[in-house]
Amino acid sequence: MTTTLAELGERALVERLTRRLPAAGGTVVVGPGDDCAIVRLASDAVEDLVLTSDPVIEGVHVGPGDLPGAVGHKAVARALSDLAAMGAEPLWGLIDLVAPAATAMERVEAIYEGAQATAARYGLAIVGGDCARGTLLELHVFAVGRVPRGTAVLRSTAQAGEEIYVTGALGGSLAGRHLNFSPRLKEGVWLRAQGWATAMMDLSDGLGADLPRLCVASRVGASLRTEALPIAPEVFAHPDARDPLAHALHDGEDQQVADAVQSHYQPRFAGDALPQGNIACAAALADKLDALTGFFGIGQIPTGDKDPFGLRRAALGVLRILMESPLPLDLAALIADAQAGFAAGVLPQAVTEPLLDFMFDRLRGLLRDAGHAQDVVEAVLTQRPTRIDLVPARLDAVRCFLALPEALALAAANKRIGNI
Repeated sequence: MTTTLAELGERALVERLTRRLPAAGGTVVVGPGDDCAIVRLASDAVEDLVLTSDPVIEGVHVGPGDLPGAVGHKAVARALSDLAAMGAEPLWGLIDLVAPAATAMERVEAIYEGAQATAARYGLAIVGGDCARGTLLELHVFAVGRVPRGTAVLRSTAQAGEEIYVTGALGGSLAGRHLNFSPRLKEGVWLRAQGWATAMMDLSDGLGADLPRLCVASRVGASLRTEALPIAPEVFAHPDARDPLAHALHDGEDQQVADAVQSHYQPRFAGDALPQGNIACAAALADKLDALTGFFGIGQIPTGDKDPFGLRRAALGVLRILMESPLPLDLAALIADAQAGFAAGVLPQAVTEPLLDFMFDRLRGLLRDAGHAQDVVEAVLTQRPTRIDLVPARLDAVRCFLALPEALALAAANKRIGNI
């Protein structure tokens, strides 16, 4: 079965592609997974080089009517923001241009003027690039910066109990702010040099998308005081149906991701709607399975009427998503993946089998509450099918079998065979 990139999503795509890349080692200090890669050219080098690349594609990141100088600025500023997130000083850049043959040369020149002006303002020397013909206008910027050896600030080094800060107001990208933002290079260098920040990350996809990525990389959680979030004035100058907080959290990111962030807690109770779309369903599954795996791994399993962490509700949410959404996922594999996300030794107890037992108990109750006969449910679940999306078809198959005149005799013969 073919999986499309839309079904997979950006995060899963990156994870699958980077599995094929070499891990850090030798001259590679930090490989894929942060805002930038870090390399060290010699064992006695006093500086590390910080490498990044970023695309700007017409119809995705900019529109055909956007001012060409602003398009060039955005292309370079996106790469500079990645350097800023590591606390790096810019050095060199390359720009690859892809454009339709009918593109006006004057537009291309104006784009490069905007790119060069921003690069010069922040000390990035554009030293070359390439060009090719394509169906869309695209700019691909590669940038190199530097930091003193071993001082780059990563997204994976946040500690529990620390506070979260942003270096500017949030939101307003949809009102045009995405074309004229300023990369926070001075702030990034200062925070790195003064040792104020233990972890940093570029917020080009929005706080609602990027903060969870930092938390995953650092294996921590986060709590936001939403009333303290600084909201850009552009949000209030261009009001729409979304409230200012939604803009502060989600502006700048793909709308599917914004929707996923907002709905990934669903279903929150019996009868609640499921998350809409594959990305939102995947985010909800990851959130619930992470909680289930973590608490089972430390022995916090619900007993009797005690379920202080809402694990029964989380289990039912997982089962409903797997059964009612079009995602062909294996429950045992998902649990194994969730367990693999914890560092070695964090979970002292085996998780997969006790959690599967717990999930199948919940599934029995869910199916009986939906009106399925107990003998039909047991006939399907006795083999512990972990492709939960196939359970409805198996229930139908058993019901059809039981309607046959030979069903009772065949079932009795099968029982006798099983007792031999």
